Amino acid sequence: MPPLDNPRHETFCQSYLNGRSAKASYIEAGYETVNPQPSASRLLRNVKVVARLSELTQERQTTFKLEIDDVIHFLSAIVSTDVNELMSLHRVACRHCHGCDHAYQWRTPREFEAAVARHECLSSQKKRGELPPDAKGGFGYSWKSDPDPDCPECDGYGEPLMWQADTRTLSPGADMLFAGVKQHAHGFHIKTYDKMRAVALLTRCLGMFDRPQQQPEDKLAALIREINERGSRAVLTATLKRAAPSE
Repeated sequence: MPPLDNPRHETFCQSYLNGRSAKASYIEAGYETVNPQPSASRLLRNVKVVARLSELTQERQTTFKLEIDDVIHFLSAIVSTDVNELMSLHRVACRHCHGCDHAYQWRTPREFEAAVARHECLSSQKKRGELPPDAKGGFGYSWKSDPDPDCPECDGYGEPLMWQADTRTLSPGADMLFAGVKQHAHGFHIKTYDKMRAVALLTRCLGMFDRPQQQPEDKLAALIREINERGSRAVLTATLKRAAPSE
């Protein structure tokens, strides 16, 4: 398959396969720089772009030759990339942080109406033990909001939120650190390569511990070595000479 007729699409494919994210490749191809992520994601699903990426990947696999520099680059990226690019723990506002008078705040009227409908479906016995929902706290809750330091419900600490990145748009370093996704009964989590293992392999590649490192000799050790070699009297005489004031 020859290069794509659309030069921007071809540039996007080449850049993407060189390790850049879809967003960065989209901008490099000459497209708009204001909120490019949605358009970059759509371009990744373009039929011709998908076919071209597949062809380029096969060509590179055929001619691929692993060099020591490639290994060092890969291991260095694992060691140096901040894992927060892939996942991080955020402290976000609780439902009472920004509600009116710190009452429970709903996201939207629709969420509130659904809660009211669920309450109405409860049996009479369960209704007696559960207060009906109210909208005193208002609407507009967002987990993107920071905790209110004066919130009486969470004491300003908010609630923990586990954030995980969209793995389709990772930076080159984060892409090398990314080791896949594991799904389990409670959801899924992003896996990463072991940083300490990467450090061990990197030091081995660089030969950092092949030879014992020269450590600076402290003054006491040097004095003991000199006494053993020259004798205490000779060392004392030389020391007194160095300490004597010059005329």
